[in-house]
Amino acid sequence: MAGIIALIPGLAVYRALNGFRHSEDAVTEALPVMVVALAAGVGLAAGTPIGGFAAGRIFGVDHQAMLARRRTRGAR
Repeated sequence: MAGIIALIPGLAVYRALNGFRHSEDAVTEALPVMVVALAAGVGLAAGTPIGGFAAGRIFGVDHQAMLARRRTRGAR
């Protein structure tokens, strides 16, 4: 599934570039598609680290590392 999600912005970019090439009104037709493609790419790129951070904080995925950090923090 992770490999397919990375293709989503690529398809939108392809459609936008194809619209630029084949359309007389390229700016009004293809530019919004290009903006959506860039937004999808930025959203996917930002969502991965944010999701990992939130999962670690909410579900305590890295609970042992946080406990070890607290123990060593007082030793300084």
